[in-house]
Amino acid sequence: MIRREAVRALAEVREARLAGSPNGHVALALARVLGKDKLLTPEPRFDEQLEAAVGLGRLPLDAQKEYQPGYAAYLVAELVKDLANRYVGRKIVREPWKVHAARLRDALKAMDTTSAGDPLVQTVQRMSEKILEDVEKGSRLVNAKALSDWLGNNQPTQKTIYKSEAGSSVTPRAKVPEKGT
Repeated sequence: MIRREAVRALAEVREARLAGSPNGHVALALARVLGKDKLLTPEPRFDEQLEAAVGLGRLPLDAQKEYQPGYAAYLVAELVKDLANRYVGRKIVREPWKVHAARLRDALKAMDTTSAGDPLVQTVQRMSEKILEDVEKGSRLVNAKALSDWLGNNQPTQKTIYKSEAGSSVTPRAKVPEKGT
């Protein structure tokens, strides 16, 4: 819970990178939480990822045009898929699914508004809209297959969160095979 609150506080920063600070990589830190970077131990929980996604969605384009929202949008799409899968197979009844969906919808709308027409952001926002709307309305039929297929067939066009920093990417953990496969 302490790390979630730290991520929530970092998500309140409205700059992708803090000026004058060599370690002020706000967007990168949030992206690493959202993408479950292998550098983070223990692995980020869903609520921590949600806070990071909301923070990335609210970031404006920076003055130097270094921040690449398309990379962040791709990571958010993975979270939307995960949310849909968790919602459909929900075992935790007390989870605030509708609130999660509403916050992600708002974050994606804000990202789309501030992204200067980034096509990847627009695609993710469009594909996630119906899924998040259905969860928010409490629908029993939430279908993330189109988003899941799109994620399986596409990679982000931007490979880093900052244009000029080759190391500003997320290195996801190795996928653990699901039980029964």
